[in-house]
Amino acid sequence: MSDYIKLKLDVFDEPTQNISALRNLTVDEFKGEILRKFQDLNQSDKGFYGLFLVGSHRPLDSKRSLLELNIQNGDRLTFGWLNGASSKRNGGKILLPVECKGKIVVYENRSVSAIAWQPFIIGRKTAEGKNNALIGVDCKGLTNDRRVSRNHAQILFVDGQYYLESLEEKNPTYLNGDKIAVHQKVLLNHEDVIEISTGKVRLKFLD
Repeated sequence: MSDYIKLKLDVFDEPTQNISALRNLTVDEFKGEILRKFQDLNQSDKGFYGLFLVGSHRPLDSKRSLLELNIQNGDRLTFGWLNGASSKRNGGKILLPVECKGKIVVYENRSVSAIAWQPFIIGRKTAEGKNNALIGVDCKGLTNDRRVSRNHAQILFVDGQYYLESLEEKNPTYLNGDKIAVHQKVLLNHEDVIEISTGKVRLKFLD
């Protein structure tokens, strides 16, 4: 068995790279190697950053080796903020703590999106959309999606609770049937129903 593992690595919004890493390298040592290569990142504290398997919001244990974590050839990893920080490199996202379990379910197609950052935008992606990186629920392709604005509403996480804020005046947002005033922040509770564009796009909040 080779001492090296061949991996794919995403570093924030940089193009995916093919790399080789020693199997016995700890995650903490691996993060140090990444920081040495990307000089524009803050070098002072590796604790700001996490290494994740793509698709997981839980960081890999920094004290364990790639071998101990059963990282395999061809696995794809991503390097990014742990929480509480944002940058131009990750589109201005402020990552939420990994223990946050909030999700949005789209009624029409039953898709599920984890609320892993804030502001978590509910809207519609376009090629020229200014805040595409912040969109967590893309309504493009859903029924009556033309009534959905690019940045229609957003979910924020404040003091351990999720809040819904309407961002669009012409096409309102509803919570459990009640219209939300523009820029009003309303507390979200488990299984609340969010309606976008006069109820044509229905979402459910799960916590």
